[in-house]
Amino acid sequence: MDKKEIKFLLMHSSIYGLGTIVSQAVAFIMLPIYTRHLTPADYGVLELLDTTIMLISLVVTIGIGRGMSRFYYEEDNSNYRCTVISSTYIMFFGLSLVFLPVLIYLSPTFSEIIFSTSDYGKYFTISFVNLVMGGLIDIGLVYLRLEKKPVFFISITISRLIVVISLNIVFVVFLKMGVWGILLSTFITRIIYAIVITVPLLWKTGLEFSFQLSSNIIKFCLPMIPANLFSALIRQSDKYFVLFYLSIAEAGIYSLALKLGNVIHVLITMPFIMTYVPRRFEIMKSKEASETLKQVYTYYSFLFIFLGLALSVLIPEILMIMATPKFYAAGPYIPLIVLSMFLFGCQYHFDFGILYSKKTKYFAYINFIIAGIHIGLNFILISRYGIWGAIWASVVVLGTQALLYLYVSNRYYKIDYELLRVIKYLLLSIVFFFLSRSIHFDNTLYDILLKLMLLLVFILTSILCRIIRSNEVEAVKKIFAGRFSVFPKKQLLK
Repeated sequence: MDKKEIKFLLMHSSIYGLGTIVSQAVAFIMLPIYTRHLTPADYGVLELLDTTIMLISLVVTIGIGRGMSRFYYEEDNSNYRCTVISSTYIMFFGLSLVFLPVLIYLSPTFSEIIFSTSDYGKYFTISFVNLVMGGLIDIGLVYLRLEKKPVFFISITISRLIVVISLNIVFVVFLKMGVWGILLSTFITRIIYAIVITVPLLWKTGLEFSFQLSSNIIKFCLPMIPANLFSALIRQSDKYFVLFYLSIAEAGIYSLALKLGNVIHVLITMPFIMTYVPRRFEIMKSKEASETLKQVYTYYSFLFIFLGLALSVLIPEILMIMATPKFYAAGPYIPLIVLSMFLFGCQYHFDFGILYSKKTKYFAYINFIIAGIHIGLNFILISRYGIWGAIWASVVVLGTQALLYLYVSNRYYKIDYELLRVIKYLLLSIVFFFLSRSIHFDNTLYDILLKLMLLLVFILTSILCRIIRSNEVEAVKKIFAGRFSVFPKKQLLK
């Protein structure tokens, strides 16, 4: 794998990773406050509200940012690229004008359907406005990634974090506004940053609109609407089943487990795909494209699995710090959730052949089948096994979905992923996880130190078993020794 490619992916994934961590950090930084000022039921309401808005956003936004990324590099022409940005904004404005009034009108209906009461109608109203403002912000952030402007990206995300956390503390801690305070904080922050990002960007690009380009973007995105909806149902339908079969308080416990189990996805997968998904189409210009894509998957998997093992091993201690005893019940579910998120992350590698060939209709076909399977498993397993049934259903369907993506993608662009090597590493991590469960002393500090030593032994064992190869160890040593710079100053300042 080309060292330049390693440096690029490390640098930009790290930078956008920080940006993503910052943008997602509110939920984690505020967790000790939320668990002290919200009940498990409040937490369940907030999570189900977020999930519902996310599902609706898949229709309202039609995945327009992803379409913009796909066509941005079609021509090396600044006028063309400005037209891509401005056309995307204009399309999104049009969609918002159509959908937002209808959604606001239906807010009490959504509350009645989800929570069996219209009392939460105002929550949906403010959330729909937040959805539109968030869409405007996301288009601007996609532009910054495409133009490789990491400093601006970081500046925006860090300042957003400061604003929203400050507002959360005021509304939740001091004014005791609960869930409404959290939604109001998001509303104020998104209004501010939608204006700050959108106005200067459109001033730069102008309001040029191309019907042909817009038509191409829509044709690319439309097949992904049902695909994304089915995919979201695969990942989110379990929350509604937990609410139906159990209680809103248990839905809150499950939501906390999901949030903590998704930490590695937020830390690794989300920032990585921000850089890697559009970058793959540039990599295809290289003669060694297939080999590069293969190795990127291997190293991504190794990093995710190691950090996932670390989280799973240390989760009892993390919960003691982050939450109150009424939320400790989330702990046992988290390691299996980590596994499900690794399987989910594999899809961002295995889907390349479908995207490269523009056969996006297969996303709809595969996700329709998988969504049906998942809903069936949720119906059977959650009613019998509660939250454990929900998590096992996710593991089964996300693994199956990843394999189907791999099978179809390889028909159009074959990549010989090192699956056997990754599976060996995963199985070894599972062995070490069960070994960690025997570590339990009365002193929390001793527990943490011994678990950290166990993680070190895991890495050494991986090297001795030749799962991690000697040349890869040397490459890592060079990175930490500074023999090649991961963050070149010139690139950082662009």
